[in-house]
Amino acid sequence: MPVSLVEEIAALPRPLLLAFDVDGTLAPIVDDPAAARVPATTARALQRLARTRGLRVALVTGRDAAALAKLVRVPGAYRAVEHGRLILAPGERATCKRCTPEERARLAAFEAWAKAEALPAGAELEKKARSRALHVRKLERRDAARAAALLAAAAEAAGDAGLVPRPGRAVLEAELEAGDKGEALERIKRQTRARGVVYAGDDLTDRPAFSKAVELAGVALFVRSAERPRAPRGVTASLQDQRAMAELVRALSERLA
Repeated sequence: MPVSLVEEIAALPRPLLLAFDVDGTLAPIVDDPAAARVPATTARALQRLARTRGLRVALVTGRDAAALAKLVRVPGAYRAVEHGRLILAPGERATCKRCTPEERARLAAFEAWAKAEALPAGAELEKKARSRALHVRKLERRDAARAAALLAAAAEAAGDAGLVPRPGRAVLEAELEAGDKGEALERIKRQTRARGVVYAGDDLTDRPAFSKAVELAGVALFVRSAERPRAPRGVTASLQDQRAMAELVRALSERLA
């Protein structure tokens, strides 16, 4: 782990907001999204950071609050769930925004398309409170071209159903409304009165947060992967993979706490 990166973060003004995407950044990507977990050593380091005076920790994820709680629990952390649509303060419980009949119909339309066109080809459908996610990771290993074609078709089907398509690593999310991780990061910064900002992420959905972190004179960290080997323009630094990110979190917990 580059000492210079740890020291660059340590030099940022306090209160310091440390915000992390979860899947692919803190938690290794796995075939079954429901089986993903943040490693225990990383979770303990996050908990230590969240307890440290002058630091604020935020988890920024496409998951809903219930799913995030299964991945990792960090008492004292802010949570921006559903790609930033909903922000929860430490200890705050999520209230489920019920879908209207019209919204349920839109989700059902996409779900019907997925069951007819995508699932028979090997894709998997994940149901969230206000979205549906089509995963093609297993299919991608067998037939990358077919997986890419399915994701493109899913984006079109989402639009036809009146949903917002959001591409990610081997996944297409069809959302009732679009969250924005960059806006969520700025809102958490205001709520915590943070002066310094760090954001770490690994995917296309993190780009607004990368831009916002740089705009706020902070640090934007990109975690590379086989699907996303090149860092987007404008980030402060990139890490080799999720394991390197875990090492950085542990190093920060030792240096800052």
